Amino acid sequence: RNEARFHEFSEHVDAVLWMVDATTQKVLYINSAYERVYGRPLGELIRKPYAFVEAVHPDDQYLVWEQIRKPRREPSAIEYRVVRPDGSIVWVKDSSYPVNDESGALRQLVGIVEDITALKHTEGKLEATRAQVISKAKFAAIGEMASGIAHEINNPLAVISGLTRQLKEEETKKRRASPLTIEHLATIEKMVGRISSITKGLRTFSRQTDWDPLAPAAVASIASETAALFRPRADKEEAVFTMKLPPEPLHVNCRSSELIQVLLNLLNNALDATEGQAERIVTLGVEREGEKARIYVRDNGGGASVR
Repeated sequence: RNEARFHEFSEHVDAVLWMVDATTQKVLYINSAYERVYGRPLGELIRKPYAFVEAVHPDDQYLVWEQIRKPRREPSAIEYRVVRPDGSIVWVKDSSYPVNDESGALRQLVGIVEDITALKHTEGKLEATRAQVISKAKFAAIGEMASGIAHEINNPLAVISGLTRQLKEEETKKRRASPLTIEHLATIEKMVGRISSITKGLRTFSRQTDWDPLAPAAVASIASETAALFRPRADKEEAVFTMKLPPEPLHVNCRSSELIQVLLNLLNNALDATEGQAERIVTLGVEREGEKARIYVRDNGGGASVR
């Protein structure tokens, strides 16, 4: 009667319940959940006790064989993947427990195999979330530092800009103004404007905008701020960098900093792709396509080889 109750119970659980002889490895009992979890017929285990290993993912089979071969005097558990006949993969936790006779000799092994696929998926999502949180924390720290650097640069830059403008105005008022001095002052103004563009782009690039709403932004401004961040590398590597902007203003709903990050990554990848070219050319362009704006990055690299 107890056996009948156990059999009725075991046939209504989702987990695989099994029992084997510790000496002969003969399967003494296994419930029908085996067919649901492993996708294989119960009868094969009667003829071939280790037939279930054939359903184990090839990369995990060594774990199962190690578990089978080692002396099992203590409870143990392993996790592995099962490949079903339809190609689907499930994760299982296979736990085994020794059963000793009156003399203490190992007589049987009993165990339970549980489908933990949902748990594994949840763990994967949690790990991805954890990695994302760490990445955002690092990026936030970098952004805070970049914002501080930009602030420290802008303060003396404003002084330099103001003094340069005054000197230029005073020089132009002279009867015999020096063209060379005016040219040098104009160069200083140009460099100040360039540095200002870089710091502005740096502040925008480093902002955390995950919760910011989409807002209208001028595509030309986004392209210019991206160019200010990319141009120093292009100049250092003696590459030709050009921008092609439409004559009319274009606005798009976006998060500017995210778009700048994407474009900067594309430009860096494009420059990497031109390695080995006699002349390295990278272009950032904007075009109007009806009611939409098309932003593109082009280079004269060789492209990826087809395999």
